[in-house]
Amino acid sequence: MKKKIESYQGAAGGWGAVKSVANAVRKQMDIRQDVIAMFDMNKPEGFDCPGCAWPDPKHSASFD
Repeated sequence: MKKKIESYQGAAGGWGAVKSVANAVRKQMDIRQDVIAMFDMNKPEGFDCPGCAWPDPKHSASFD
């Protein structure tokens, strides 16, 4: 049985993806929680975004 592969119409990167993330976050939390979460993402004491599949380095640069 041959499966039909359909093209993906959503944004996979760029400004379209940023807009999609902003819309999803807006629906799930208030603006204060949103800003706090964005500053905690991918930080040593914060949380990793789902797209960051590589391990964290032991010593990260100060501008990360």
